[in-house]
Amino acid sequence: MKKKNDKVIAIAIGICLLVLLLIASIATSSSGKKVKTTTENNNNVPQTLVKNVKLSYDDSYIFTKADDKKTELDLAGLKVTVKQPYISLAAYSDAGYDSYDEFIDYYPEFKGKKVLLVPIKLKNTTAHYIDTPRCIVVDDNNSPLEYSYIDGISKEIDGLEAGEEAKTVDVYVATSFDPVFVTFGNKLWK
Repeated sequence: MKKKNDKVIAIAIGICLLVLLLIASIATSSSGKKVKTTTENNNNVPQTLVKNVKLSYDDSYIFTKADDKKTELDLAGLKVTVKQPYISLAAYSDAGYDSYDEFIDYYPEFKGKKVLLVPIKLKNTTAHYIDTPRCIVVDDNNSPLEYSYIDGISKEIDGLEAGEEAKTVDVYVATSFDPVFVTFGNKLWK
């Protein structure tokens, strides 16, 4: 159990570092300069975050051991395809609710907000099990969006067995129809 908790903590730290990486990447991409940003994790150990490769939606990426070293996640061999995120105007009916008000009773975080869906295809190209973290979505103001789970819409998995493929749908609370950026591991889709 302790080993699993240590892994969860390592994943959480990795996700925090990825958010910082994403914000730094977006900020530096607008100036057109390649910049290395230095930050510190909770243990005050300096970490150098290098501007990552940007992928377009529908592009696939297979994570490598080099990615694992940067993120401290074990994703080598995981093929990820992030599909175009979209606002679902029919989320309440897709989730099986008769009205928007009934939906809001169960999911109050969406009151006056929008339901953003992020479809992702995953494939384990290795001969061993791979844990699969959730993506991080940031709006065009560099603010991370709140993750939510909606029964009947969200499709999550904890990991993939050797050779297994899956389609997931992550749900986020959006305040506008503005563009978003999606990070998974140390890669950015936009």
